[in-house]
Amino acid sequence: MRYDPRFTSGALCLSDEGCGLTAWLVVTGSQRGHMWRDPRSDGEDLRPTRAADGSQLDFAGWYFEWLAAAETARGLDRRQQI
Repeated sequence: MRYDPRFTSGALCLSDEGCGLTAWLVVTGSQRGHMWRDPRSDGEDLRPTRAADGSQLDFAGWYFEWLAAAETARGLDRRQQI
């Protein structure tokens, strides 16, 4: 039942985080535009993706957090002039 497709109907899988963990963008309903984390491979249920302050992330917030983490991992500073 945990992998019933009804749980992800109306959402797009945007990211594979490895080990079966994924990130979903909801595109229909009251959660439209928000991101959800899918840790079902760890035996947990789908849940909203949260920012450090506990607020639910929309796509833009999720993307900018991902981009900042990618830049940090590459040793880039977005404040640097190109």
